[in-house]
Formats: sequence, structure tokens, C-alpha cells
Amino acid sequence: FLGLEKVNNLSTDFSVSPNPVTSKGATLNYNLLKPAEITISIYNIEGKSILVNKNKGQSGKNSFQLDLKNASAGIYLVNLKNGNESTSKKIILN
Repeated sequence: FLGLEKVNNLSTDFSVSPNPVTSKGATLNYNLLKPAEITISIYNIEGKSILVNKNKGQSGKNSFQLDLKNASAGIYLVNLKNGNESTSKKIILN
């Protein structure tokens, strides 16, 4: 009998609020099963990175303030990466 083990510790569910985002920024909320270093990246519609932040997350609920005051209005992709696991969500900046 083979047991199944969760290999990563990132809950793929994360949220950005508010979305649409205002120039004041937004909050990214995510959950971790155990402490880990997370890379948070934001890309514009052309795929250019506009923000990369390495953040040490704690076990449980975590949050990160997205500072987008220097970004232009448009559609962006927020990517959360932990080791080999990566998940992304679209945000709109008004």
C-alpha cells in the first residue's frame, strides 16, 4: 500500500483584494502548510516583470501588500511560487 504525501506546502488558493486594484495597491492573501520562502512576481500583459519579492511565509495565513502606484492601468498576472509549485491569478489595475 502506497501512502500519498503532499509534496509542496503552498495552498494553491490565494486571493488579491481589491480586484480591480486601485493605485493605492492591494493585499495578496495566501496559506502555507509550513513555513517557506515564497516568490511573488507581477507581470504586465507583455510578460515583463514589474515586481519580484521573496517573502518568508509562516505556517497558516499570510498576507503581502502589493505596491502598484508606479504601474499603469491595465491587466497584470500575479504569480506565487514555492519551490516547484507555481500558481497565478489575473488582476486589473484601474
